[in-house]
Amino acid sequence: MIEWTRLATPQEYGCVTPEEADKWIEYIGEANHSGRFFHMLTSFITLGQKPA
Repeated sequence: MIEWTRLATPQEYGCVTPEEADKWIEYIGEANHSGRFFHMLTSFITLGQKPA
């Protein structure tokens, strides 16, 4: 489920209206329930050590 809070920042900057956000959340929910939604997140973790 898409979290509403993740859309707060785009709305604050005026990128999307509350109505557009609602429509987008509804669209993603419908796609998810019908098996047409795929989400993938790639992330990297790095570790470094400062030489002595």
